[in-house]
Order: sequence, then structure tokens, then C-alpha cells
Amino acid sequence: TQLLLLLCACSPTSTFLSEAQSSMGDIPWYLWVGVKFHYAVSFAFYKWATVLYKRPWIGILIFAVLTAGLLPLQYVLQDTENRIEKLWIPQDSVALTDREYVLDIYGASPRFETALFFDPDGDNVLTHTNLQYLFRVHEAVRSTTVVVDGATIGFDDLCKKYELVGTNTLDCFHLGALSFWNFNETKMLEDPDLLKTVSNESHRDQFGAPVDWKFVLGPGDVPLRNEAGEFTKIPSLALVYQLQQSPNAEAWEDAYIENILALDFPQARVLPLAEKSFADAVDNSLSEDTYLVFIAVGLIFTYTCIFLGSFDKHFVSTKIILASVGVGAVFAGTYTAYGLMALIGVKNVSVNEVIIFLIMGVGVDDMFVLSNEVAQTPRSWKLSKQFAVGISHAGSSIALTSLTNMVAFGIGSSTSLFAIRSFCLYAMTAVGVDFIFQMTLFCGYMVLDLKRARSRRKEFCFCMKGPEKKHVKPTHESFGQKIMRVYYGPFITKLPVKIGILIFFGAIFGVGIWGAVQIRQDFKESSLFLKDSYQYEYSSIDSRYNSNRPATGSLYVKAVQYESLAVQDTILDLVSELAADKYIETIGVNWLADLRAFANSTSGDDFYPSLEAFLSVPAYKALYDAFLVFDSNGILIGSQVPVTFVKMATSDLQVSAMGSTRAVVSRFDIDAVMFGFEMIFWEQFAVIINEAVSNLLLVLVVVFFVTLFFLIHPLTALLVTFVIAIVDVDLLAMMVFWDLNIDSVTVVNLVMAIGFAVDYSVHIAHSFMTKSGTRNERVQKALHSMSISVLSGGVSTFIGIFVLVFGRSEIFYIFFKMFLGSIVFGLMHGLIFLPVVLSLVGPPAFSEDVMAAIAVGNDHGDDSEYSLD
Repeated sequence: TQLLLLLCACSPTSTFLSEAQSSMGDIPWYLWVGVKFHYAVSFAFYKWATVLYKRPWIGILIFAVLTAGLLPLQYVLQDTENRIEKLWIPQDSVALTDREYVLDIYGASPRFETALFFDPDGDNVLTHTNLQYLFRVHEAVRSTTVVVDGATIGFDDLCKKYELVGTNTLDCFHLGALSFWNFNETKMLEDPDLLKTVSNESHRDQFGAPVDWKFVLGPGDVPLRNEAGEFTKIPSLALVYQLQQSPNAEAWEDAYIENILALDFPQARVLPLAEKSFADAVDNSLSEDTYLVFIAVGLIFTYTCIFLGSFDKHFVSTKIILASVGVGAVFAGTYTAYGLMALIGVKNVSVNEVIIFLIMGVGVDDMFVLSNEVAQTPRSWKLSKQFAVGISHAGSSIALTSLTNMVAFGIGSSTSLFAIRSFCLYAMTAVGVDFIFQMTLFCGYMVLDLKRARSRRKEFCFCMKGPEKKHVKPTHESFGQKIMRVYYGPFITKLPVKIGILIFFGAIFGVGIWGAVQIRQDFKESSLFLKDSYQYEYSSIDSRYNSNRPATGSLYVKAVQYESLAVQDTILDLVSELAADKYIETIGVNWLADLRAFANSTSGDDFYPSLEAFLSVPAYKALYDAFLVFDSNGILIGSQVPVTFVKMATSDLQVSAMGSTRAVVSRFDIDAVMFGFEMIFWEQFAVIINEAVSNLLLVLVVVFFVTLFFLIHPLTALLVTFVIAIVDVDLLAMMVFWDLNIDSVTVVNLVMAIGFAVDYSVHIAHSFMTKSGTRNERVQKALHSMSISVLSGGVSTFIGIFVLVFGRSEIFYIFFKMFLGSIVFGLMHGLIFLPVVLSLVGPPAFSEDVMAAIAVGNDHGDDSEYSLD
């Protein structure tokens, strides 16, 4: 409707605009276009308000149809994505492509099950007694069974088996601190010096592979060694097991987790981690705290009742039902949007549970603006005119904030990370649906409530009337508005106060620039866990004691002419080059180097006979059988050489290591890739900064043009955009002080911060442009008109998100911090900094000159009951 009105209004053949244009004289063209757009939008809302006033049931019916048709779909059609590699990894990344190759050639990777044994006080856990406890843990793992469809499934039925060195016997894979004694309890008890034994880096496990202490011992950040190079303290130990991919694996893992958590030892603790633990944590991290939504709704409902109405023992001036309808519209709007997304086919993600808190803030702010604009119209007008004029003013204002929020989230959805894309798409849709519900259900019921209050009927019993008011003020002014008019407005427009405010906000901005330089990117997996879950505790203990554990990978050489000496030399040269790379700590066992040392000839027809003889040696077979892949004809089609990266404490180093090693491989003319499963998670760090910066800049550019149509003057739109950008910069400094990193969760919040800043700034700027007088007077009038609604919107949002502090999910606490920063900085800049800037350099108003120039076309139809004049 608005678009059609705008097209009609801007038509060159329009008599209405031809007359208006001729009367505008020398007014710049952009003001002419802006005013026409502004008028068309206001006129559209005016006409909608007149329809609603006559037939409020239309708005209620639209709400009922959309809710009944879409909301249930989230329970019928909605699909949830919880696979980590789908949520947080760019789907077009090199690592995922390499992963597909590895899985295709080498088969599905086994499922890893880990038991972390540690001393709660950080003391040495490597004692004979504790190792006996660790053997009990091992026995508990091996004896775990689960009944599936009447069949008992045990560890031996599911485990990944390898050949024991020197035998033809297969055994389940098990690795850990007990590998130093080959899982022989008697041998361990006879060992007089346990610390000396684990300090021996040449030990091999029962499968013939070297035992690397970094993967089974947790000595802490700085390994404590004596002068002989032996460990002096080991606070944690690990046991690692492998399962085959099986339909029964997850059921067994549930039993495994339960059994390990049930173990109790006098001086140590043990925590499990199964392959399914991470996905379980993601599923439970936010769903377990959904009760907080209802608490937040209750708190916001209470606050809204207080703000919208006033205390009245006769229940005439109260707005309890209106507040219920408004909050209900917000709640229903969010989940109706979920249903629409389910219908479209956009998968839901667990982090979307936070959207309701965002929409409660946006929706309640819209409610306050709508009710406040209607309340500020002269009471001498007919009620129909009060409602129509109030909605025409408020409608364009909240349409602007809703549109800019949707634009911000729409651009944010262009990311390559699905978790962020899903969040932004759901949030964008929820903002739009909430706007529709506010303009239909809330405004529709507001008509009924206004008529009830005007006729002095009681809120909960329409058939009964309260006493008539003896004195009716010509206009409504709340206590807060009086504070703004009498005290705050005049105070903030004094020159010394302006100077002080500019200096203060300049200092904050300087700190923000510093924060933007200091902040680093990282992703803590513990942020996705419940704080009282075993996953969260495991992650904390593991990062505390096992920070020395390096990342690993492999050089994967594909199907090449392995029998060619030139190809063999290229592979060995490539391995040597990788070994020299600063990000590689060690090269693991090298099958080709050992083959050449073993055989007299490895070229041409001698290659495969030599390789067969090589692999017939038990020690070599144990080492390299899993590293070499043959086709059905016995031709070697894939090989790998394992590598260990240096310790990398930051994601920047991980991205650099990934790029550096890939660059080494690319310099050689051979079909090979450098891949490790941890690289999959490094990929997000390779794109998230660039995507975040580009998306935020694009959002700011688009917000400028969107606000330009509503605010009319380019300088006003530029100032609002500048304030929004400052809010995000200041948030970066706050993130540094609160030890938050750039990751997928905080990037989502930086996009949301733009939405909050728009809400808190645009209303003030829009009101400033419609007021007459000097800049100082216009700022004071704008603050008097809109500041209480804006402030109340911020307060209601804070009330809603405050409950996040009590959530069990770490991600809820991160959202609380970012929400709080967005609210505080948004309100500070919208109610303090922006008014000061507008009072100094704000453009002239369009209320007198420009709007007067188009007054010839300002005919809204019927000039009796629904006339603006």
C-alpha cells in the first residue's frame, strides 16, 4: 500500500504533486522527494488508522488468521540443525572439501570416547593408587553394555579394532596414560618411578605407535620438569577409545557417560566425553533455559502495565488488558515467524531461542511509541482524529526502525556461517511479523480500549462505568515528560554541558578504537554448554591442564604414480619443506622414507613387491596399514604422512598455520592436500572478521539510505548512521574489558546492536526534524516528545534480558553482556550524544517551510471526523 501511494504521489502527472512542487520554490530536490515519501507513508498509516477506528476487528482478524495459519507450522515442519560442521563452518571452505575426500578414501572417521581423570586441586595425580583407580575406569568402559531392540551391545561389539604389534590378534583401540605400561596393571604396580616412565618419549603402545605425552598427560600450561627433563607433577590423565560408526553407537555412549559419571574416587575425579556429547550440549544449551522466556514475559508485562496506564482504583485508566494484548502480540509474532521460516524451509538452530528477548525489546518499544503518540494528541480533538493522527506519526517512525532492523539482519544473513545466517533470517522475519501484529492486533485493540476509557467504562467489566473526571487537561504530559521539558532538555542544551558531553563521548570513542585494535577472534566451545553440565566442566579442566596438546593433521597424497622415482622424490621434498615450516613442530612416521630405507629398489616394477614385503613386517604393518589405501587391484590410491603443529594459543595463528602449510603444498606439482579435522573449525576464523566488517559496513550504508527517506535530510541520516557506527565501536572496547572475543555469537550481537541503536536514535532524530524553532528548542521538544518512550523501550528490554543472567547456558550470559552493552551505549548515544550533535549542527526543520510548501496537497479525504487539519 505504501509503495503504491508513493508511486502515485511521485507520478509526474499527479495534480497533487504538481501543485506541491510549484509551491516549493527553491527547495532542494532531495528534500522534495523525501517529503513526498514521508507524506505518502504517513498518509498510508493515517488511512489505515481510519479503517481500524471504524472496524477494529479487521486488525484482530488479520492477527488471528496469520497466527492460526503459520504458528503451528513450527511444530509440524520445523527442522533443527545441530551438526557443528554445518553450523559454524563455511560450507564452501577448502577444509570441508578436503574432509569429503578423506572420508571417501579412508572411510568414516571413528567415534572418539574420552575419559579425563584429574585431581580437583591440581596436585599430582600420577600415583600408584590413582592409576589403580584409572584401571577401574578402563574396566568400566570395557564392560559398558546397552540393550537395543532386545540385544545386548557391548564395547567389543562396537569398538574399532587394530592388530596388536607382533601378533595376528585384533584388539579394541585404547590409548592413554596406561599405554606407558601397555595397560598392564601388574607392570604399573612394579614400576618404582612413574614420573620417570611417562617422561620417556620413545615408548610405543601395544599397537606399535609412539606414545605422545601431549595427548594422554595433562601437566598444565607449563610442564614442570626437573634437571633431568623428567616431569615433577601431572594433574590430569586421559584415556581414549574408538568406536566404529554404528546405529547403536549413540545408545552405547549414553550408557558410557552414565557409568563414568557414577564413578567416585577418594582423591580424584573422572569426566567422560563421547562423540555425541557436543551435539547433546548444543541441543540442551538453550532449550533448558526456556522457562526464562516466561519469566521475562511476566516482568515486561508488569512494566508495560505500569507505563501504558495509570493507577486507578476504578480500573478506568488502567491498561492491563492492552498491555497483555501488546505483549501477546510480541510473543505470538516471534513464534509465528518461526512457523513462516519452517514453511519456507529454513532450518532452526539452538541460538535462535534468544530471538524472543530481542523481539520483546523491539516490540514493546513499538507499543510505547504508538501509545505515546496517540496520548500526546490534543484531547479536545475527536477520539477518531486523535487515534488517526497519532498512528500516522508513530507508524512511520516504527516502520523506519523495523525496516532498518530487517535490513541489518537481512544483510547479516549473507554470511557463510549457517548458524549466523539462520539467526539473522529468523530475527529479520520476527521483526517484520511483530511490526504487522503491532499495527493490526495492538492498534485494533487500542481503539477498543480508547473508546472504553473515553466512555469511562471499567477495564474488566465493560458494562460498568466509573466516575466522570472533573478536570481534563488539554494534552497529556507524563511525569517523565515534565522532567524532560523542565530540567533535562534545558540542561543538555547549555553550551558548557554540550562541550563536556562531547569530550566524554570522544573519550569513550577513543577507548572503543583501542578496543577494536586489541580485540581478538576465538571460539570457546564451552560457550555452547550448560554451566552445570559435564561437558562444560570437561572443557574447563581440559583447557586448564591440556593446553599443551597440539593440533595434528596429515599430508594426504592422492592417486599418483607412486612407482615413479620422480614422484617419490617430490613427496619426500614436500615432506621436508613442511618440516621446515615454522608452524610444524614434528613430522610423524614417514612410510615412504622407511620404505626406501627398507627396500633396495622402489621404482618401476619393483615398487609394489617392495611395498608388499615392507608391510609384511609386523612393526611396519602396525604403523602404516591405516595410512595407505589400495583399490581392488592392489594399486596404491592414497597415502598420508602425519604432522604435528606447534602450540598455537590464538585463532590468528591457527589461520596462519592453515594458510602457510597449504601454500607449501601448492608449490609442488603433485595432487596432495594438507588436512586435519581441526582445520574445519579454523575455517570460520579465516572468514569471520572479513565477513563481519564487510557486513557491518554494508548495513551502515543501507541504513543511511533507508533512514534518508524517512528523515528527509541527508545530514540527519548521516548523523544517525554515525551514531550507530560509534555504538558498535564502543561495544568492541566493552568486549575487551569483559573478555569476549570475536566469534559467531558476538558477531550476531554486533548486528543486533545496530538494531538497538536505530531504535534509540531514529525516534529522536525523526522528532527533531518535525519540530519548529531553534536547534536547542527543537532538541528540547524532541526529547519531551520521544525520550520517555525510547527510555522505556530500553528499560523494558533490560528487564527482559536481565533474566539471562540466571540461565544455565554460558551463551545466555554472553548474550546478556552484549545486550546490556547495546542497550546502555544505544541509550547514551540516542538520548545524550545525538541531541547534543543535533543542537550544534542539525539541519533545519521541514515542519514549517517544507511541509508548508506541500500543504496544498495535504488533503486526507474527509475533512470532518478524519481530517488532519
